Amino acid sequence: MSNYKNNLHFIKNNQKYFKINQFCKDYDLQYVYDNSIENVPSLKVCKNNDNCQQIHSAYTPLKEADVLANHFQTNKKHVLVTGIGLGYHILALKKKYPDKTLIVVECDKKVFLHSLQYISLNAFIDCYYIVGYPDYMLNELISECLSKPISYEDIDVFELKSYSRLHQDYYSLFLKRFLQKKIYNISEKWKYPKFAANETRILFIDSSYVLTKECLFAIQKTGNQAHYIHIDDKECDYEQFIRKLMQDINSFRPDFILTVNHLGFDKEGRLTELLSEMEIPYASWFVDSPNVILSCFTQNISPYCSIFVWDEDYIKDVLKAGYPNVDYLPLATSQEIFHPKDLAKLYDVSFVGSSMVYATHKNMKSFVHRPDLLSLLEIVSERFMSLKTRSVEQALLNLNYHNNIFEDIEQKEDFYAAVLWRSTQKYRLSGILELLDFHPNISGDENWQRLLPLGFSTMPERWYYDNLVDFYNQSLINFNMTSLQMKNAVNQRVFDVPATNSFLLTDYKEQLHEVFDLKEDIAVFYEIDEIKDLCKFYLENTKIREVMSKRAMTKVLNHHTYEHRITKLIKIMRDRYKSSL
Repeated sequence: MSNYKNNLHFIKNNQKYFKINQFCKDYDLQYVYDNSIENVPSLKVCKNNDNCQQIHSAYTPLKEADVLANHFQTNKKHVLVTGIGLGYHILALKKKYPDKTLIVVECDKKVFLHSLQYISLNAFIDCYYIVGYPDYMLNELISECLSKPISYEDIDVFELKSYSRLHQDYYSLFLKRFLQKKIYNISEKWKYPKFAANETRILFIDSSYVLTKECLFAIQKTGNQAHYIHIDDKECDYEQFIRKLMQDINSFRPDFILTVNHLGFDKEGRLTELLSEMEIPYASWFVDSPNVILSCFTQNISPYCSIFVWDEDYIKDVLKAGYPNVDYLPLATSQEIFHPKDLAKLYDVSFVGSSMVYATHKNMKSFVHRPDLLSLLEIVSERFMSLKTRSVEQALLNLNYHNNIFEDIEQKEDFYAAVLWRSTQKYRLSGILELLDFHPNISGDENWQRLLPLGFSTMPERWYYDNLVDFYNQSLINFNMTSLQMKNAVNQRVFDVPATNSFLLTDYKEQLHEVFDLKEDIAVFYEIDEIKDLCKFYLENTKIREVMSKRAMTKVLNHHTYEHRITKLIKIMRDRYKSSL
């Protein structure tokens, strides 16, 4: 049996010593193995056949490893080792400290797999391996290896510097956290008074996401100043983004930073630490579930962070996650985008929205190799629909499943998200099918064509900032079914449709009471089987529709525009931080 197969067999029989991420980053490097004068291979790593880094001595890697181990002195119980290389340094450390536990952290899974061809894991007794995981997860994984919380008094660090330099961003950031050092050292010149003037200066992180225009319009209309920095999360050089942000902070000197859904903040917490060091407050307004995002962003907890949630039900979850400042800030509408237009009514009943096919499939990518999870997705989504909870975990527990069925936290979060979108798809489809007698027009992605039977008219998705306002104005009844991530909250359509003086028929949500009189302003169904009768009644009663639409528009424009929301957000930030800065 080959060395590689022997090692795989060893891993299979000693799984408690190995934490190997199946879906880790590909560093796109080349690995070159040359024979040394000690008749063992040496290793260098190259990028594009250039810029090579020698990991072990090209001549005497074993002697070099002994020298490094002899220079390393520790009286602590455990030793953390950065990088596996070809294991020479690990063997030397085990020889010098046979009674100590070694924990090897390797960011590049390919290096680890290559090393299995040259080393024998049987020689590494009491060694743990953490391979391919993001650096922000390492502290938790190290604690799991030791079966107890990390005690920095018990762990020393052996840094294979030739390898750490190759992955400097990964190891330097992790080691600074591990050794409880600051990532940034900000001088006093970066600190300046906040909220000193009557007008508020807000630096907005923009990614062309929904709410970007609305927030910028609202900031300006309320007499405040906005400056925005764009970030493309698909093609983002994060260090370049940080540098640009610091330049803009220096020139604009914002009172606080505003972002939507935590955009711009990294899981490692670099931006959080930077802003905290600079004493700059920041507000993150969540218009999707914060649980999926913030569960991966535990390094972002800071007294300078204020979380705003569009669904009041999430406040307890965010507080439980450790974020100290959480407030309720529902969605609203923008009069610049949604307003009445003198257009002919072309559709009796219409619906605009996603089929959720793409969203579901996108989140299935991390468990496509798990037929058990693919089957469970259907079962859990059905149970989730039937329960009042918006917690997928509760649906799993209700079916006697636990989180230990997932390989890692990212797979768990992908599964949770897929359940949300799949159950929403089923829920929406159940309601839309009730509209068949009224020949409804469905605007959305092309997947509606294969989901819906004959009798439904489908059309391309409407662009939110362009022709969606026309679609609302052209419909006698605008039908709405809310995503199931919102068990009690209301979505964007509930504000935008009335803003166009158009009629809304929506599913019941508890927080609708905060906006409308449910008997006088909008039509609401509580059960799916009510939809047909309500559509028939309101199509036959034009005057009632018009009166209700007018009442709903008045309430939305008087109390529920983005100017109202931004005014509230600014007041909270000013009250919270002015006296403390």
